Amino acid sequence: MVPAFRHCAFAALAIAAAGVTPAAAQDDQSTGVYGVARAGLSIDTDARLRNNPTAGTTIQRDTDYKRGFNGELGIGYDAGPFRLEGTVGYTTAGVDKKKASTGGFTADGRTKALTIGAAGYFDIPMSAHVAPYVGGGVGLSRVSSRLSRLSGSPATGSRYSDKDWGFNWHLDAGVGIAATQSTTIELGARYSRTSSLRFDGFNGTTKTEFRPRLSGWSAMLGIRQAF
Repeated sequence: MVPAFRHCAFAALAIAAAGVTPAAAQDDQSTGVYGVARAGLSIDTDARLRNNPTAGTTIQRDTDYKRGFNGELGIGYDAGPFRLEGTVGYTTAGVDKKKASTGGFTADGRTKALTIGAAGYFDIPMSAHVAPYVGGGVGLSRVSSRLSRLSGSPATGSRYSDKDWGFNWHLDAGVGIAATQSTTIELGARYSRTSSLRFDGFNGTTKTEFRPRLSGWSAMLGIRQAF
């Protein structure tokens, strides 16, 4: 995880929220339907094996990934202080081979996910142009993942390559800046987690079911366009 990144994001939000006055909260703001697009970096992603039924796997309990891509498109409705969105998102990241290859192993892998979800956000208007926000959402993720950690010649060890649906949830915090009356620029941080995944693989020549839980932090830049 990235403690400093997490603490800074939420500390900034707390400071912003503390500065809100009743007058600012009553500022006029546009409402109605809007489209949204977000893209950014998956800064800290990992896969943690949980309840793995087979002993002796060579895959690490926590596998770190390199920085990856995170993006989503959606449509929402702004009701004033509260917004509701439906989104389709895509994420991808490759295994950090250097970290995963310690101990004489050769590691490789990549995870991709397509997520369909719904989210809600509360805006905290500080002025006519600046509004920090907090929120979160839930959804279903179609995850495609492969991971191997092998050693020796011929290479042996543990590996999986499979697809499955998982349950996804995320928490967000950030700030929206009104560029025009109908266009808002976002800068935000997101923590997300996907669980209930089951992937078929092998420990050596023995068939095994792996159950990783994916989690990570992202920094995202977005744009909301009111219709």
